Amino acid sequence: MDQNFSANLRRLRKQKGLTQEQLADAVGVSAQAVSKWEQNGFPDTPLLPAIADSLDASIDALFGREQEGVPDIFDQVLQYLLSFPKEDQIHQAFDLCWVICEMMFGSPHHDPLEKYHVDADNNARYAQTTLENGFLQAKLNRTQQYFLLMPEPESGYDELLSYSERYVQFFSVLASPDTLRAMYFLLESNAPSAPLDLFFTKQTLAHALSIDDAHAQQIIEQLLSVSLIAKASLDTGLKQESIYTYIPNCTFIAFLTFTYTLLNTPNYYCLQANHRPNPFFRNATYRNTSGAEKKDSN
Repeated sequence: MDQNFSANLRRLRKQKGLTQEQLADAVGVSAQAVSKWEQNGFPDTPLLPAIADSLDASIDALFGREQEGVPDIFDQVLQYLLSFPKEDQIHQAFDLCWVICEMMFGSPHHDPLEKYHVDADNNARYAQTTLENGFLQAKLNRTQQYFLLMPEPESGYDELLSYSERYVQFFSVLASPDTLRAMYFLLESNAPSAPLDLFFTKQTLAHALSIDDAHAQQIIEQLLSVSLIAKASLDTGLKQESIYTYIPNCTFIAFLTFTYTLLNTPNYYCLQANHRPNPFFRNATYRNTSGAEKKDSN
């Protein structure tokens, strides 16, 4: 019951838009007392009516007794996130991911994210667990945070991620001179919320990267070969001109994020557990030198 009370108190307080200090002032206690209640403590019984009144809730609501049967946890999570301003929702969602992370490590209580961000030596902190049917990885420092929970399909990770010469081509393109710089330029120039994608020409790229038109055209052809940009035609009335566009996509940011993690091997894990008895890839697709490309049908 105490655990339910702590979670409900925290949820109702945030829904009301109160800080711990504001709730403490309304009830007549210290902010430390409210913090203790939300961490797994319990107030003196005579304080319960004042707490409920301050939150515009019933005492039953504090104990999660207002709904009959099993509560719809998905609806509760939805309503919880909607109770925050839109600009804060992604941070609250990440905090919920951290709760999932702790649960998978067997922790019965939720510790605040702040204590895990950075240690005294400013080392980035990671959490990682590998399971027989999937894995979880999270990065928690202040300048970069991510959470990846990846269940393994019955056919294995390499059903879709099997060795392919397409990957060789992709990495070769990014390794070509100035091509990765071009991707950074396009990511900076295109806003996903813009009403129209930014169209550019080889001259646009040449000017941005301070290279000649021939080199810019070579980069464009390479990016087209791995579908990182798209080609269109502009009719000026006098001639047809080739123009190009990069469709804004956060996938490349995710790609760079995990590349960064590979290049900077984690040296500190605040949570780590390995329970996987089998290798991640199991079908020896690297023996297929033709590198047949797998298509994602979903």
